[in-house]
Amino acid sequence: MIPVLIVSGGGFQGLGLLESLQRLAHVAPIVADVYQDNVTRYLSPRYVQVPPLADEAAFTDALLALVRERGVRAVFPATAHELPLLARLRDRFARAGAQVAVSDPSLVEILLDKQATHRFLLAHGLPVQAPVDPEDHDFSRPLFGKPRHGWGGTGTVLARSPAEARHADARPGGAPLLWFPYLERFEEYSLDLAISPSGHVSPLVLRRRLRTTGGYAAISRTASRAPLRALARRIADVLAASGGRGILNVQFIVADDGEPFVSDVNPRFGTSAVHALAEGVNLPGFFLEDQAPGPDADAPRRAARTVRYLETIAVPLLRQRPDAVVFDLDDTLVDHKLWMADRLAAAYDAVARGWADPDAFALAALQAIDEGERRFLIDRVCETLGWEERQRQALLEAYRRAPGGETPLYPDVAPALEALRDAGLRLAVLTDNPVATQRSKLERSPVLRDLAAFFSRGAGAEKPAAVAFEAAARGLGLSPDRLCMVGDNLFRDALGAIRSGYACAFVLHRDGAFIHPHRSLAARIPLPGDIHHVRDLTIVRESLLSR
Repeated sequence: MIPVLIVSGGGFQGLGLLESLQRLAHVAPIVADVYQDNVTRYLSPRYVQVPPLADEAAFTDALLALVRERGVRAVFPATAHELPLLARLRDRFARAGAQVAVSDPSLVEILLDKQATHRFLLAHGLPVQAPVDPEDHDFSRPLFGKPRHGWGGTGTVLARSPAEARHADARPGGAPLLWFPYLERFEEYSLDLAISPSGHVSPLVLRRRLRTTGGYAAISRTASRAPLRALARRIADVLAASGGRGILNVQFIVADDGEPFVSDVNPRFGTSAVHALAEGVNLPGFFLEDQAPGPDADAPRRAARTVRYLETIAVPLLRQRPDAVVFDLDDTLVDHKLWMADRLAAAYDAVARGWADPDAFALAALQAIDEGERRFLIDRVCETLGWEERQRQALLEAYRRAPGGETPLYPDVAPALEALRDAGLRLAVLTDNPVATQRSKLERSPVLRDLAAFFSRGAGAEKPAAVAFEAAARGLGLSPDRLCMVGDNLFRDALGAIRSGYACAFVLHRDGAFIHPHRSLAARIPLPGDIHHVRDLTIVRESLLSR
């Protein structure tokens, strides 16, 4: 896994970056923020509080320490506030082993100043709206004022008279304003792009901003107008040649005359730039790969309408904090489907390469796994491929003998276990299924191998039998009411634990897992004690460590 740092990523601006990076299976994003409690803390397995940006020395030292201690390979700014400092420190971070996704300092200085940006765009022959001096304007139409150093739509002003414009310019502590003719009717568009450390420009993502609120596009739609795409390519090339690096956002306006012009250039990830994922483009991923795009980079992609919305995350507040946490293994800590797929691939390599095309085997195997087949997995695969009994037997034996590599875990497992252990909680595993198989999974994971392990079959019965849960309690030397159970099965894990005297239980809803608890079914039965449905171990961590 490649550690990647999101700076000032705790708030809404960091959500899109976090979502994009979490889509990359080989990347482990770390969120750094000045606030101990912020939005992405509940979405990111790795969240770190750092000193405020106002204390530049402490802020810099904290980020560099994270880079060195955690092996961070890239740093992504989430807001405009930290851009000047990170741009100045790019070389220092590079010496520590991390590429910073930020443009050259001189370009950052220009793009954070709307007046300088206007001159920059004019100098490169790019269309812009001409600014107006309010004292020379007849106010047959209102003027729209933008703070020279503002961003996100903050501080804009509408003036309908010279007096209103003078009043806005004279506001105590107000930023200097640039004035433009107010447009009654227009269309807004955004260009999102990445420029890699070597200067490669990503596929361009052009979207229409259908509904905006608070400066960001709540609803976006893929745009394909040829003149806009041509203008997007021109400005992307200009930015890359001028030292643009990282992820950038350009905004266009198309007024009644149909001619587009550039209204803003933001040298950072746009709040709604996550739209790019819907078109099949991962902008942070492009920066990390640092490779030239293919010849079809500007070819039409899948179109999409995306909606950015608020979501409520509920963190259960427990009646009492347990002394130990007992985890189920498969589909709780271990990604069971990936584990099975890896073993099937190894079995195919060992005995079946001459029996079927690799793609045909992979299709049959992955379909059987993803449709939930476990007990008769080998039978199902062989039946799909039309194989004989001798081939079934050979594949079954190869599957059982498959050495396998490191046990695949869900991304939230290692950081959650580390946080719980650091808080003084004892950790254990209670698992069903054959003891030798489950023991092998634990031994092949550096994260899991040191956990206290209890095997229900060795206790005399599998979950939800009380003897299994009681065996774990005895092994830990604790009474059941000092334990918490975490698993993916409401009936076997959660109800079994509560009925055996455990203090609380969490039911995980893992995407793609074999068992995905049905809330409506759960509502039909009385649930005793503290049983909580959560989507991942990050919420389990926050619940157990809440004070």
